[in-house]
Amino acid sequence: MTSTHRHESGADFPRNQPLTAGVKLTVLEVRNLTKCYNNISVVERVSFVIRPGEILGYLGPNGAGKSTTVKMLAGLIEPTSGSIEFNGQDVRADLKAFQRRLGYVPEEPHLYPHLSGREYLQLVGRLRGIARRLLEPKTDALLRLVGLWEDRLSPLASYSKGMRQKILLLAALLHDPQILILDEPFSGLDVNAAMILRSLLRSLAERKKSSSTAHMCSRSWRRSATPCSSCAAAKWWPTTAWCASARSCRNHRSKVYSRS
Repeated sequence: MTSTHRHESGADFPRNQPLTAGVKLTVLEVRNLTKCYNNISVVERVSFVIRPGEILGYLGPNGAGKSTTVKMLAGLIEPTSGSIEFNGQDVRADLKAFQRRLGYVPEEPHLYPHLSGREYLQLVGRLRGIARRLLEPKTDALLRLVGLWEDRLSPLASYSKGMRQKILLLAALLHDPQILILDEPFSGLDVNAAMILRSLLRSLAERKKSSSTAHMCSRSWRRSATPCSSCAAAKWWPTTAWCASARSCRNHRSKVYSRS
């Protein structure tokens, strides 16, 4: 996957200078991120920057390497080459500290089926080190927010895919992450839940004092473009679709990160 970073003015950043040269402080900066399996590149030289308060939409069809990129950002797989920097520091210097500030929603909702929705969120909260006096009211408020309050005591095995997706989203938001990474976040969500997610993402992005940032990943342009302030396209994106996406991005006052 190849990506050329471009500033909102449309000018490419010089290749021999940092992507952050002359621009605002970044929260997350990815440089030439590459992943190879058996000498075959599935992600190739991806570069982008996310600044405080921004939401990046990372777009592309199946097989373009979006989920692989997301897993590298979350520290689940090791890049072949390239770097990921958080607030100017390489995340590999202290990966656990970076992951504590990260909220991650995988594409597939793999949960503990014997737990109820509320029990699962409380388990995640305790693993995150959230005090019980804060965890219980926060869990209940989030369950009410996404319409799962009536089902809070039902086992996750009885939940639909959309309901399980909501639980994953709430689990990622429990500890107020500084960076939120979502892989296919709208998969299985109904219209109301999708609207709630967009509202939550905008709310996180507006909290600039805590430098909240959301990183989104979706195949569907319509779903990903609406809450995004920036967008990046993966390789193998059809030329006609890319042109339409670029126009839509400008219509949403977004910055376009284009592929070479």
